[in-house]
Amino acid sequence: MSLYGMMRTGVSGMNAQANRLSTVADNIANSDTTGYKRS
Repeated sequence: MSLYGMMRTGVSGMNAQANRLSTVADNIANSDTTGYKRS
């Protein structure tokens, strides 16, 4: 695998983790909102 390929794989993994963390943050922020259903 080329250096570019390894970097792209790493960036992809970090983006996926950032999306998961964003979902968790949204769930925590809205946990007390009436009618909110976690995603």
